[in-house]
Amino acid sequence: MNCGDLRGRMASYESGAEPTRREVRHLSRCKECAQEMARYGLLAESLEELSSQVVMVPAALEAALIAIPSAARPRLRAAVVVTHLRRNRRSYASGVALALTAGAATWATRSRRLEAA
Repeated sequence: MNCGDLRGRMASYESGAEPTRREVRHLSRCKECAQEMARYGLLAESLEELSSQVVMVPAALEAALIAIPSAARPRLRAAVVVTHLRRNRRSYASGVALALTAGAATWATRSRRLEAA
């Protein structure tokens, strides 16, 4: 068990997951990880306190938010998308060609290394 693996799982302990025996043993031996775990505990407590607080919205703000029209966002027409693709087809084709070339070069290099091994 290393510190990186354990620290990646620390947040899950606060949401109810139980640490394994190896993780408990690591926490008992590693001062830095134990301190980090304590910080996670304090953070979880602070978040619980925040979630239990009730905040009253000022009446003027509530009225202003309700007054905002809920207009639907304009949708892109298919013709606009097609025109964009036609106008930029060389750029897209160049990008695809570059990606394919890079993939082929990687594959060739890797297969040479495997043959040499």
